[in-house]
Amino acid sequence: MPCGTFVYPAELGGDRVFNPNGIPENTVPMTVDFRGRNMLVSMPASLATAFGDSNSWAFKTLESADDYERQTAITALRFDGHYKFNDDFKLDFGVRNSLRTADNDGFTLVAPVYAGMGASDPNGCLVRYVAADVVLGGNDSGTWCSAGNAEGFFRAGPFSAQPVSQTPGPLASAWRQYTNLLGSGINFWGIDPRALDDPEALWKALLPGARRQTAPGVTWAVNVKESSGYLQGNFKGELGGMSYTANVGARFIRTSLNVTQDNVGDPGQYGTEAAVTGQEVTRRSYTDVLPAVNFALNVTRKFTVRAAISKNMQPLDLSQWGGGLTLNYNSYQTPQGLQFQVSQGNSSGNPNLNPWRSTNYGVSLEYYLNPSSLINLELFRINVQSFIVNGNTSACGLPDEDGVVRDPSRCIQIVQPLQGTGNSIQGAEFDYRQGFTFLPGLWANTGVEFNVTYAPSHTGERDLAGNEIPFQDNSTESGNLILWYQSARFQTRLAYNYRSKRAAEDGVGGVVGLELYEAPQKYLDASVSYKLSKYAELFVDGTNITNEYQRYYLVWPDQPAHSNFSERSFTAGVRGQW
Repeated sequence: MPCGTFVYPAELGGDRVFNPNGIPENTVPMTVDFRGRNMLVSMPASLATAFGDSNSWAFKTLESADDYERQTAITALRFDGHYKFNDDFKLDFGVRNSLRTADNDGFTLVAPVYAGMGASDPNGCLVRYVAADVVLGGNDSGTWCSAGNAEGFFRAGPFSAQPVSQTPGPLASAWRQYTNLLGSGINFWGIDPRALDDPEALWKALLPGARRQTAPGVTWAVNVKESSGYLQGNFKGELGGMSYTANVGARFIRTSLNVTQDNVGDPGQYGTEAAVTGQEVTRRSYTDVLPAVNFALNVTRKFTVRAAISKNMQPLDLSQWGGGLTLNYNSYQTPQGLQFQVSQGNSSGNPNLNPWRSTNYGVSLEYYLNPSSLINLELFRINVQSFIVNGNTSACGLPDEDGVVRDPSRCIQIVQPLQGTGNSIQGAEFDYRQGFTFLPGLWANTGVEFNVTYAPSHTGERDLAGNEIPFQDNSTESGNLILWYQSARFQTRLAYNYRSKRAAEDGVGGVVGLELYEAPQKYLDASVSYKLSKYAELFVDGTNITNEYQRYYLVWPDQPAHSNFSERSFTAGVRGQW
């Protein structure tokens, strides 16, 4: 067959030339500038004209993966008690039993193609990638379905390799032009995203027999049972003529963790999911004793000194325990035809990860200007014994998509949550809150809050530029400024927030020191509410009102990685209490 001509059955119109009006790759120069909020794209006028021509585009691939349905629940029963010995001493105590569960049913959409049109399976060849670059030629052992005719093998996309306007109605009717790409003046064509609101319905409309196939790598169940108790003594008295309050206590937590994951068999044909070969059940239990001491000394009626020390344990998100491994594949051409080589893996969980554990120390100075205003300075240190980081590990000798291990020494990177130990965060936090009660009229209901935190961290690791890598997800500088108005029924708040760069992923691509950072971030939030009665209120919340975005870079700020655009969002509703 001539290069670019794909074999198709006569029932679908016969062979097709893939995108005859397209432009061969690597033949037209383009410039892309990543330095601003949006990419700046420049190209020759001839290419811009082709972008704006509907007939210059061809349909290539339809895929829907990493889908899931998740059910979560939490049940809890607790008892709390208090015993007062006298005015200066009392005990608080209690017990609690809770159960958290999450069931994640992962699936991929697949479809049979070419039933009765040359497929070796009468029901059609089951495929995941409904694509022009997947050839239904079977596998070396002959266990896969194949489809073709005397000219050769068919492509896995029955409606691929043709103008989108000629594809079935659900796609053709959603084909539309978009103008002024990122402010560049370039027009282009694409599928209306609203056509993908219900991807499963779209698949079934396009491909008779389309169905869900269990994805064992993302199918799991986790339940966490916690039995806990606490005892705390509360004291108050005088010290050198100054009043004080204090408490000393401890929490005892016994945790039982059960994680069920599907075992993954050999890869399925044409990207379909591997068979489930059984289940792996991990049962763990651990005990935490978490003491805490808090002390507050009222030096004067307006000035208070506080000190605290505590041990803390925070369970993980259940998906960090349950999530499994999924593999990604890249296509490449060989003398024997197109092959899909395993290229990268993602593992969203590990049942052997430990929860977050830390020891926290803090000292604060509080000065109350009036009942609605204060100045606070806090010094703190957090010694983190165990935590979770996003990182990379290597895996070697994995099979390609057809189940064949072609090079046992070839290794790929697996992106996954990893156990971290032995880091610390310390710093200072300054907080100023001022209610303008001294102003006349409505101005007396206004106020301002200002908070700034300086929290350097130490990991003992350095990136490729020689800079120390901070504790993941921790910003050295952060702060916010809040303006508010509050009356008996109406209240509104406007908050400006800032955080400096943060480390997001360690060892990208398996390269030690190739750190992924998120650039400094700022955003504006607002909220408005009106109390109808003591039982109900109306509210409107706005998030990221200035429509900021998250920019990520590798080590050096001028080395862009990617950007996430969250967009502004608004929520309106009614809150009630009974």
